[in-house]
Amino acid sequence: MLTKIKNFIFLIIIILIPFQIRFFLSGSGYIYNSAYVYLSDIFIFILFLLWISERQYQKIISLVKYRGNYFLAIFLIIVILSVFFSYNKINNRLDFWHLIKFIEFLWLFIFIKANIKGKVEVGQILIISALTQSAIAIIQFIIQSDLGLRVLGESLIKPWLAGVAKISTLDEVLIRSYGTFPHPNILAAFLLISFVFLVQLIIQRIHFKHSLKIYFLYYVLISTGVFLTFSRTAWILWVLINLIFIILNLKNPFVPKNNLEFLLLFFIIYSIALLVIFPNELYLRLNINFNEQAINQRILYSNIALKIIKDNPFLGVGLGNYINYLKDHFKGLESWQYEPVHNIFLLITSEVGIVGILVLGLFFLLKLRKEIFLNPVSLSFIFIILFFGILDHFFWTLQPGELMFWMLLGII
Repeated sequence: MLTKIKNFIFLIIIILIPFQIRFFLSGSGYIYNSAYVYLSDIFIFILFLLWISERQYQKIISLVKYRGNYFLAIFLIIVILSVFFSYNKINNRLDFWHLIKFIEFLWLFIFIKANIKGKVEVGQILIISALTQSAIAIIQFIIQSDLGLRVLGESLIKPWLAGVAKISTLDEVLIRSYGTFPHPNILAAFLLISFVFLVQLIIQRIHFKHSLKIYFLYYVLISTGVFLTFSRTAWILWVLINLIFIILNLKNPFVPKNNLEFLLLFFIIYSIALLVIFPNELYLRLNINFNEQAINQRILYSNIALKIIKDNPFLGVGLGNYINYLKDHFKGLESWQYEPVHNIFLLITSEVGIVGILVLGLFFLLKLRKEIFLNPVSLSFIFIILFFGILDHFFWTLQPGELMFWMLLGII
């Protein structure tokens, strides 16, 4: 009975990933250096209390010893040291809040590894959630505005508002769809994770007893949601995920060839439809201008991060202290430029030092078993982590991104 309750609560946490329902605790109010409690945090805490009541400590210890997971324990020690020896002694309370959050997500990873055996229910919940987010994204793009879903954490988005993610076409400025996430790129990552589960169902066609038309409708809706984020990284990953599933299953005797043909047909039809309906948007977005602001800012942020690492090589500036350090040591930046470097590997190194990132890297390397590269689901998740990890920061800095990051690590 208790196991069913824990699984149910875990599914609630999955459902809450897109919804930015949170309560302010302390800080400046700026998301990157403030303390918030999210509704998902409350359910994670309930899950933790249920786990405590079962006293499964021995199972956790055995998991820590398994296949390099002990490197996470070493990484935790380094993170704790980075907090205690943080450059920012004045704002120490916020440092400890970031430490608590890190331990929370680390425990969630261990819980997933120890308790979540079947991925089918997780996949089904994610697909349903992705369909909902895709519908919201499509409506946002059509009306070029938010839907007013403030209670769910939807951002205020208008084409004329500063700070809203937009694209410029030949004759107008269009918003990029957010869903209820704080940024289109985070929506894109969530939809792609759900898309992996959907494609797996299409390949197997055993758990969802739907007709081919229903599968195609799901495929189109989620793919359209991904497209309307106008995330180039997401577009590349969408193509890559389709190809991974097709190529890795060509010689799989357990996958009916008809299913592969259907997936290939879906991929071709949808790709052609995009080329016909959105030729200008595709051309302008894929015709990369290396002088555009987004690229210049990423280069600037990367150079700043490298300077921070050079000045703080051992324990970094302290977990969650990146923005505070920027404000103290890089006063010439514009106010809107005070945000994390768009690369979680540089960001982690900046905050916890070179030793910390090396230990975390060893953890990742020991997880890369040969069978992972033959499993299209795991391989797709690895590419999602790598691509967004190299080009963005939300897997380390924002609640929905952190939930996705540790969930993926637990599933792989």
